Amino acid sequence: MLSDYPLGARLPIGDYNRARAFHVDVLGLSPLGEVPDDGITFAPGNGTKMALYMVPQHDFRPVAAWEVDDWPQRLPYSGSEEWSSRTIQERA
Repeated sequence: MLSDYPLGARLPIGDYNRARAFHVDVLGLSPLGEVPDDGITFAPGNGTKMALYMVPQHDFRPVAAWEVDDWPQRLPYSGSEEWSSRTIQERA
């Protein structure tokens, strides 16, 4: 089921400019897209994606997420309960 879809990392950051400089200047990654002072997305290689996003200092929780276009229909329990991405994160 999910093995057919890419898994991407969502990494929290507290300093946008510092994180951007590190990933671009030190690691040599090219941004796929960005919203200055909010978030930036990279494609580090082999079809993977990595998103950096600003969070309050007390909320640093990295997340991994599958990129599935029609995820509710792909879950074995689809239809048995009302699911949302927030519900799935809370139950993980």
